[in-house]
Amino acid sequence: MIETASIEWQAWLYMEVFQGKRTGEKISMADIIHIFRKRSKKGEIKFRPLPLLHEKTIEYPIGQYIRILEQLGYLSKLEEGVFKVEKEITLPVTSDQAQILEKDFYDKHKLMIEKGNIQYNQ
Repeated sequence: MIETASIEWQAWLYMEVFQGKRTGEKISMADIIHIFRKRSKKGEIKFRPLPLLHEKTIEYPIGQYIRILEQLGYLSKLEEGVFKVEKEITLPVTSDQAQILEKDFYDKHKLMIEKGNIQYNQ
């Protein structure tokens, strides 16, 4: 649904919603949607015209992304529309650190990814 590269729209969400959030802090879906809509109105997040998915709202990909963060253990649902940070999202500082973090991520979540437990599309 989203034409903008995943790394770009997810970076916007990281910088404006997740960055600096500590373990135990709350994040609301309303805040995430607000940032997403703001960026899309500015043209920074663009959507593909998909006639067969006309019933899907822009909240749909956000919900999918949040579910992945829950499955990976970064967030947990407290109540409808409210999530708790379970572990902080950290970004690498150097390319060497990025390679190590990427390898660690795939080693840790390889089985979940291969078995399809991370649902990218429904």
